[in-house]
Amino acid sequence: MTTACHFVVDILTRNAFRSRFLISRKWFSSLWSLLLFSFHHLITARLSNMVKSFLISRRVNPELLRLGNEIRRLKAQLATISPTSEFSAYFKTERVLKKAGEEYEAAVAEERREGPSEVKVEIIVKIALQAVGLVLLHCVSGIYVRFAFVHPI
Repeated sequence: MTTACHFVVDILTRNAFRSRFLISRKWFSSLWSLLLFSFHHLITARLSNMVKSFLISRRVNPELLRLGNEIRRLKAQLATISPTSEFSAYFKTERVLKKAGEEYEAAVAEERREGPSEVKVEIIVKIALQAVGLVLLHCVSGIYVRFAFVHPI
């Protein structure tokens, strides 16, 4: 065990290994930046789907379940009633069905409004991936920019 540790320490102190490590790090960074920019559409689509699946909850709102069951029950009841022989019961059930449908649509709209938008999630993922790619390209290029504000005269 100690000989392995001494071997690793000996390798890490050599300049040749350090220069090889830096070359391999640049090669690794350039490879990842090349892959990131080459396949960014595919990577962005898959990564944004993964992020959306984590962020957007797949829990079903109990209010939506209740309203959906009530609408199905009212539609089934409406199918059994004859509009000519039971005129008042048919149209009363139809009014209740219409009201439940409006409540259901309002609840669905509220549910969509509360959650994060899929477009926003996709845009954030694209920006993050492009930033990572630019940082990798910056690391590979060896160009270091000093950020200094120069006031135009």
